[in-house]
Amino acid sequence: MENRSYALATGLFVLLMGATLLGVAMWFRGGHVSFAHYTVVAKQGVPGLNLKAPVKYQGVEIGKVEDIEFDPQDARQVLVDISVVDEAPLNQSTYAQLGYQGITGLTFVDLTDDRTKPRGALADGARIELRASLLDRLGEAGPQLLARAADAADRLDRLLDDANLQHAGQALGHLDEAAAEVAALAHELRPAAAELAPLAGDSRRLIAHADASLGHVDQLATQSTELVATLETKASALDQLAAASAQLQHTVARLDAALVGPEHHADRPLIDELAHAAEAVRHSAEQLSAEPQSLLLGHPATPPGPGEAGFKAPKQ
Repeated sequence: MENRSYALATGLFVLLMGATLLGVAMWFRGGHVSFAHYTVVAKQGVPGLNLKAPVKYQGVEIGKVEDIEFDPQDARQVLVDISVVDEAPLNQSTYAQLGYQGITGLTFVDLTDDRTKPRGALADGARIELRASLLDRLGEAGPQLLARAADAADRLDRLLDDANLQHAGQALGHLDEAAAEVAALAHELRPAAAELAPLAGDSRRLIAHADASLGHVDQLATQSTELVATLETKASALDQLAAASAQLQHTVARLDAALVGPEHHADRPLIDELAHAAEAVRHSAEQLSAEPQSLLLGHPATPPGPGEAGFKAPKQ
């Protein structure tokens, strides 16, 4: 009887402990969580990736790596099975990259979105492309970078050989000499530069005098224009005077014929005087018409004749 009671107590204790452990486990798990499964397709290998490696979406851990194997249909590809929580917002533009965990060399699957592609919901079991990360691209470009660095070092070595260094030293020496010559030239130009200030003052005064002279020239041009207009008016009046004198001569001739007649041509002193006067008026009018400036400047001096002071014989 006691053995049966002891066995019952032991059984109840085991059941209670099991229920307690199950409750603790459920409490630590936070309740039931469902997962979705996807396959990451890698064409360039997955170094440092292990089973149970974390899977992150934009830095947040959402799952883990379940399996890593070669693609049965293409041995050049590696298939990585991952499980992520259903609540993860994966879509058709999601792609994967390998992220590195510090300096350990271990990697994890980092999921992110390509915003240039459609963003429809990603079905369970779909395949996700693995793209090369920045470090992967740097690793692929490493040999080319090393080759270019070696080529640059070789060119630099040829550039800095002894002959080029000697030429560079000579060029620096010539540059030093040129700098010294420039300094000497600047020292020689200082007196000339000091004289430029008075010269500039003289130039300004000369420009002022030139402006005044131009003003006088403009004034003379205006007066010359007025003088030409006056001379043209006088010339027109002289032309009219010449025409009037010619008309007077014609009238005197007709008066002579009418009063005296052809048979008494010698007895006409009044008529002759009128004719001479008209001729003188006509001659003066013609002379003034030919030289209108004589009204303002006077008649030119008569050149000296033979035997007079200042006479010059004409050249033959």
